[in-house]
Amino acid sequence: MIDPHYSRGHDFDADGQVKGLYLVIKGIDDHGREQRIDVPLQVAAVDPKRPEAESRLGRWDFDLQQIQDSWRTSGATDGVHLPIPWDLKQPLGDLVDVYCRFTKPDGTIAMTKHTIDLSVQRSRTELWTPRRD
Repeated sequence: MIDPHYSRGHDFDADGQVKGLYLVIKGIDDHGREQRIDVPLQVAAVDPKRPEAESRLGRWDFDLQQIQDSWRTSGATDGVHLPIPWDLKQPLGDLVDVYCRFTKPDGTIAMTKHTIDLSVQRSRTELWTPRRD
């Protein structure tokens, strides 16, 4: 599943402009429990404001080594953390549909979709900051 709280637009050089996505992808088993992801992933971003034939912003294939290297375990969230810069196209609006696909060990293909609002700017400290009562 694409984590809806931690996945967002991403500013790669801190100039205030969204230049891609920061995705956090979690593995969820058939019983709803989180589990480690140990399979290659394919990610695609689609701009719903563009005509269908021109809507794909990009597709990124991550091999098993890239997925294992991108795994983060933290108090805030465990999962595969993927910073993805836009290729040649950028979205025309604030919403982007993101699809993540992988093949399960039994050969079936699993896919998840999440719409990300790029206008919601959240820094890492805003996403998780320890606070006292």
